[in-house]
Amino acid sequence: MTRTARSVLPWLVDRIFPLPQSLTPAERKADDERRRAQKNECETRIASLACHEKSLTGYLTAFAGTLERERHRQQSIEVRLTTVVGLSSIAGSIVFGAMLTNNLHNAPILLHRLILSCLLYLILQIASAMLAGVRGLERQPYTEMTFEAILPSPDEDRSHHLQRQIRECFDILIQNQDRNNAKVTQMAIAHCALKNFTVGLLILAILASVLQLQSVN
Repeated sequence: MTRTARSVLPWLVDRIFPLPQSLTPAERKADDERRRAQKNECETRIASLACHEKSLTGYLTAFAGTLERERHRQQSIEVRLTTVVGLSSIAGSIVFGAMLTNNLHNAPILLHRLILSCLLYLILQIASAMLAGVRGLERQPYTEMTFEAILPSPDEDRSHHLQRQIRECFDILIQNQDRNNAKVTQMAIAHCALKNFTVGLLILAILASVLQLQSVN
């Protein structure tokens, strides 16, 4: 597949039925290497920390604050996804109602087909938005601090215990960020579908107006 085709195909998919874009093997490999490098860098920095309880406590507190902000981010994303699902349900009811109540038997064949195609397009966008919203709201196994990390091991001094807690916080933060980023991807898909729905609704309104003018004449 040429570079032009690789760039055009995702655009077409986003216009017809938005879906998450899968990474190529090269992109997936680069992402894994970046993650390993990030973890190795964190391990190196933690190992080089001075074993002063006060400074280690400050670093641990900073990590705890970052984890709390990530939890707030999760809640904000889920609230938006819930709103998307609600809006999609209302829009779906309106579209299905229009399909059942509108009489298109007397419309010209071309206009009849255009209106039906537009209604089908609106249904596809609603389905895409609702699917993305539901996927984003699926239960995710968010990681929490384990009791092994909270409690010190026998004969473990305070400094080493704090360093171990910092490592645990880093691992939890990375995992939770990945899960929240996946939710953000689903939210972006839902928003793309709703934008498509808005454009399709505008086109449908124009076609309905043309049909109404023809019926009057």
